[in-house]
Amino acid sequence: MKTLLKNNLAKILRKNMTLGASYNLFDGEELLPYSIRTIRKNVHHISVVYQTTSNFGNSANPDLKENLERLKKEGLVDELYLYEPNLKISAQQNEKNKRDIGLKLAKKGGCNYFLSIDADEFYDENQFNEALNYIVLNNIKMSAVGIIEYLKSPENQIVGGYTFTPKGAELYNFYVPFVIKISQFKKQRHGKNYFPCYTDPTRKLSHAGRFKLFSLQEIAMHHMSTIRLDINKKYDNTSALGTTKENQKHLKEIQKEILEFDFEKSRILPEDCTIFKQNIVRKVFNKFKIEL
Repeated sequence: MKTLLKNNLAKILRKNMTLGASYNLFDGEELLPYSIRTIRKNVHHISVVYQTTSNFGNSANPDLKENLERLKKEGLVDELYLYEPNLKISAQQNEKNKRDIGLKLAKKGGCNYFLSIDADEFYDENQFNEALNYIVLNNIKMSAVGIIEYLKSPENQIVGGYTFTPKGAELYNFYVPFVIKISQFKKQRHGKNYFPCYTDPTRKLSHAGRFKLFSLQEIAMHHMSTIRLDINKKYDNTSALGTTKENQKHLKEIQKEILEFDFEKSRILPEDCTIFKQNIVRKVFNKFKIEL
């Protein structure tokens, strides 16, 4: 009886929830339609803030704009915005600017909640829906989720820690901001103010009020960060290159290790498991039906 009442109340409250999601994009657009399909049913407005030139002056896929226009015609995307990076400022600042534009587009689209997302990020549709129910039922203003990483294939799931964290952060739990309430009165900017858990500084978006850190059992962000048609393009243009020289060196080391990784050749454990950077990698089914 309590569950029924709770579900009915969530349905009523969800009518007043308008969620906007904005994708920050330069490369990896081959993953974009797969990612959008995991959230489309629960999101009212989806924008893509994209670049044809990276924060380091490199060119995007020449077919990028055409591919995005096709997704818009198909109804997967509601709005496209071309961002011209300022090469005189840091890559991280350019990324914050893009996420702020996404927030503005969501507000313009009449949304009162916001999700900043990348093309290589995926959510289980049922978990996503239940998380939104929890947010409206408990008046949550800020939320974050844990991350499950995949290695070179959507069938290679990393078990355990966040493998691609920069050196010096191994002892921390790393999370990604999830759904944030849009403030109608106060100015919100990414990377400003306090955020309750350790996360990418370009993703931080604050709002006064209740915070929820969802457990991995409740909802996880499935991160296909090393799954690309061209993985080198990702590492040659990541905003992390604009940080410390130690992090840059670490990223290059990871890039090399990823390119050399072969599941079958490195298999040293039974039952479809192997090891990568001291973490277990296990074979799983292709949950999001990604085909590249």
